Amino acid sequence: MKTKLIAMALLLVTSTALAGSLVGVGLVLSRPPKDTGHIKVVQVVPGSPAEQAGIKPGCRLLSINGSDTQFMSLTECVESIRGEAGTEITLGVINPRPYQTNMITLTRASIEYEEPSPKAAR
Repeated sequence: MKTKLIAMALLLVTSTALAGSLVGVGLVLSRPPKDTGHIKVVQVVPGSPAEQAGIKPGCRLLSINGSDTQFMSLTECVESIRGEAGTEITLGVINPRPYQTNMITLTRASIEYEEPSPKAAR
């Protein structure tokens, strides 16, 4: 659990704020320990572009603007998702229930963000 919290803390640090407003799509991401798969969505900010598009905790990010995330660090993924408000980003997403893969284009927005609870890291 400690490793997951460190990964989430890394995400928050690279997002430049622990709480407040940031520009992105509203995802909190993690790479679970010893996981060689794609980046995992652990929390979706309510009202965010990601929530409006149907992305849910447990989904995996296959790609960001066509770049495979499997070998990206968590920092690289976060930096790829961040950008200017109003610009578009395309995410390849695997939804585990029901299993389906989608390419989703989102528009980055300013998001009011609260620090995730420890339960989100589980």
